[in-house]
Amino acid sequence: ELHLVNSFAVSEAMNFFTENLKSLSIEKLVVSKSKVLIKNLATVIQCCPKLCEIEMNYNETSEEDLNLLLGALRTLPKFERISISREKLSVPNVESLCSLIIKNSKLTHVALNKITFFEVKDISTILNSLCCCTGTLTSLLFSEPVVEIGGKTAKTKMKRSVVNGESLYPTLVSVLPKLQTLTHLDLSRNELSGWKDVQPCIQDLKLLQNLNLSGNSIGDEAVEKLTEILPNFPHLEELHLAWDKITCQGAIVLATKLNCLRELKVLSLKSNEISDDGAAAIFEAMAQIPSMKEILLENNFITDKGFLSVIVNAVKMRKLECLNLKRNLFGEIGILTLAESLESLPQLKRLVIGCPVVYNDEASDLPDFVDGHPNQFKYIYKKLSSDVFLCVMDAAHKHSSLQEIYLSMNAMPESVDPNEFPKMKFGTHYVN
Repeated sequence: ELHLVNSFAVSEAMNFFTENLKSLSIEKLVVSKSKVLIKNLATVIQCCPKLCEIEMNYNETSEEDLNLLLGALRTLPKFERISISREKLSVPNVESLCSLIIKNSKLTHVALNKITFFEVKDISTILNSLCCCTGTLTSLLFSEPVVEIGGKTAKTKMKRSVVNGESLYPTLVSVLPKLQTLTHLDLSRNELSGWKDVQPCIQDLKLLQNLNLSGNSIGDEAVEKLTEILPNFPHLEELHLAWDKITCQGAIVLATKLNCLRELKVLSLKSNEISDDGAAAIFEAMAQIPSMKEILLENNFITDKGFLSVIVNAVKMRKLECLNLKRNLFGEIGILTLAESLESLPQLKRLVIGCPVVYNDEASDLPDFVDGHPNQFKYIYKKLSSDVFLCVMDAAHKHSSLQEIYLSMNAMPESVDPNEFPKMKFGTHYVN
């Protein structure tokens, strides 16, 4: 591997460098934040005939240099993986990238993250070109595309087809079912709210091991449609549905089919609208999956009542390694109960708690519930009492496998020296 990070070179040094590259067997090239060097990257690639993977990140590559680079990649006989992040793709660049995809019969991985396009149709053009990889493509990441119009940048809002009245939904329906060799699919942060075609898009991708639909605000209806086809993915190991506006209704439905995923290891439902009943249903279902290793349920609406149910089922997951429950609505009772249960999680390595909350007496005039979940404005963050803090730290530091326990800075009692607790890490400082 060759990593060029924050790199630059004058022409004489570059000539010497590329000449020596020919004697090496470089298979992977990573180029990050190397604006000055990028103009020589095509030459570097030509000196690496065994190159099979490239990662490019935030190099501010010009249209001309990117075209030269993509042209050089087309000449490589073993090239299989391309990852481009935080770059701008002009129309000619899109054409060059599509040419690379279409002419490369060995392409297995394509990742385009936070790419700036100049026309929405270019996004569809690239996705359509992937149909030429139907027998080889195993990993597709297409996340957070941006369309730049008239010098102003705005995220594409697929649901409203804000640019030229076009929509990506038909393209997804047309392309995704053909990519049946996919094991990893990441369509996070595409603003696919109201995505009603989730079933026909992915139901035939039966080799999926990792599915990420986070940041799309797909809502309960799409989650319910997704739930119906979960049995189609017997090899699924990771399911990411964070920032998707899932409420208790969606969580309870999702829980009905989670136990079909016998190889599931990671479930992320961060930053949704799940309260006690939904969390209880999710954890009850996951307790039946022997492979579970990581659960991310931070920033939801779980109170002490729901938290106790969560713990009862969490301790049944003997292989659990990471549990993230920060920014919920549980207090010291929940945290203390969790501390007392740590010994029942023998393989836990990372525990993220955050900060306890208490009822805000000054907010008594506010409604207890908003849109079916507890009103978070009726609670305020507070410090842990010294006794509870010491109990938590004692349990954490006696735990043989636990490496890190995260608390917010708000949770620290004033009389405590954090240096005495090496496993403790600080997270976000919360503002009431």
